[in-house]
Amino acid sequence: PNAPLNGGYGGPVPPVESQVDVGTLQAQNSMAYIESLQMTKSLRANVLAIPPDAPVSTPTMNTQLRGVSVGDMRKAMRMEPFWYCRFLKKSRKCYDIKKYRWTASDSTGLARGVRSRLPLPTELPGWLTRSFKVPEETAFTTVVRISGAGRNPEN
Repeated sequence: PNAPLNGGYGGPVPPVESQVDVGTLQAQNSMAYIESLQMTKSLRANVLAIPPDAPVSTPTMNTQLRGVSVGDMRKAMRMEPFWYCRFLKKSRKCYDIKKYRWTASDSTGLARGVRSRLPLPTELPGWLTRSFKVPEETAFTTVVRISGAGRNPEN
């Protein structure tokens, strides 16, 4: 299960070990550790609004990961520091990133929210900037859900 998982975010996910030393992971990560916050009421409402059988669209990427089990993927998704926060900071130049703790999304799933700010492109056509007031940044929220993960963080 040591196959690199390059999901398009710019680097491999470290292999999942049975005992994860959070301090070591934090030191290896170039991004400062972000504390997980308690899930807010509005994020919780978003999580609960996702139907258990949410429609699945055509995947943008399809890769077979040899030697990686679903359990390995579940553990990698929940590994701290959270990979999606690294992706937002490094690849999308986001800042003011706030991540929220995993919570049960339904009887078999887990979900967490991430809120961030993103600078908007400055190289916009003149007609667009004259026609519309374009802000320098935007705020957004992402809800990540692991279906079928169960509520046990070890699974």
